Amino acid sequence: MKKNSWIISSAFFIPIAVLLLWTLQLAVNQRQGTSVELPIKGFDPRDILSGHYLRFRLDLAADDPCPTINNMSVKDEKPRCVCIQPAKPLAQITWKGTCEEKPEDCRLFIRGRCEWQGFAAGIERYYIPETDSAFIPRLPDHSTLVISVQASGITLPLELKPSGTNYRQWIEARKKDSANGAIP
Repeated sequence: MKKNSWIISSAFFIPIAVLLLWTLQLAVNQRQGTSVELPIKGFDPRDILSGHYLRFRLDLAADDPCPTINNMSVKDEKPRCVCIQPAKPLAQITWKGTCEEKPEDCRLFIRGRCEWQGFAAGIERYYIPETDSAFIPRLPDHSTLVISVQASGITLPLELKPSGTNYRQWIEARKKDSANGAIP
């Protein structure tokens, strides 16, 4: 009986401990990284299987490190890097290319890969609470994302800024406009 209770309790507590350690690691990584703000642009946000997420791409424009053919990005398995310089209001891109060719003086960079839509750094989704999802059906123009960039090039999203403003203020203004009948 004692052995069975140990198995049952370990089956319950081990997953919880793993989840807590993973959450702690993410929190530490967010705080240790360098915060930068980059422009983003949205595309079709409807993803029935993944819940209330806005989907977007980093808006790198001419600085996209992915090769193109007929204005379409080519899917490529080589890791791509984009060197960035933190600046206000938005970070500046100083170099782009394959990670193997990254210059020695590039200390702050984003690591990603080339997909059909362009450069993907693994941060192209942002969770929207269900209570807010009706007020932000798509990403507004001139939106930005504040990210934490690790020394290894891994990025973690910190804050979504719709139209370049604070998310909470933007949502509250949309809810107020909706209550007044300004938003259908």
